[in-house]
Amino acid sequence: MADSPSLFAQLASSVAATSPVEGAAVVLAVAYLLLAMRQDRRCWIAGGVSAVMFLWVFAGSHVYLQAALQAVYIGLAFYGWQQWKHGAAGAAMPVSVGSLRGNLWAMLAIAAATVVVALALSAWTDSPSPWLDTGTTLASLFATSLTARKRLESWLWWIAINVVTAVLFWQQQLLLTATLYCSYSVMAVGGFRSWRRSMGSRP
Repeated sequence: MADSPSLFAQLASSVAATSPVEGAAVVLAVAYLLLAMRQDRRCWIAGGVSAVMFLWVFAGSHVYLQAALQAVYIGLAFYGWQQWKHGAAGAAMPVSVGSLRGNLWAMLAIAAATVVVALALSAWTDSPSPWLDTGTTLASLFATSLTARKRLESWLWWIAINVVTAVLFWQQQLLLTATLYCSYSVMAVGGFRSWRRSMGSRP
């Protein structure tokens, strides 16, 4: 507990030094998650604009794959906006659950790709955390595709991804963003419960 005051002081100092771009990105990212929990299609607008801002922040912190991920998020925001409007057959898209086998295969594919990409990132860039950067980026891509398709298990992916991503950003002294990702994990629990309840309330 002796380190708590210094930890809070460090966080307070980081908040004071946070750039307006990072601060706005954090606010919009929280708005995205809250709207997604309610299955409000406007979440994709907030998420897309937040991704533009985070791309700038992460590129400046040399977290290259996380920066590239934001560019993909911008495209996925357009995809999610259309999917949530029309669904697969022209109706509003309901929440569904993917197969356990499909999710396990995704985990194996992400793990294998992480080894290849992280080794390349270590050799060719000055990324300070190539393994965390790669693993969280690839897992986030898959989880976002699940969210765009309203798969219930997307929230379970996000709980794990956000904890690991918080560690990555903490290491890069992006303490406000790291704190945001910790809160994401807590909010993702609420998102999972909300979407699961919506499945039980269908006629």
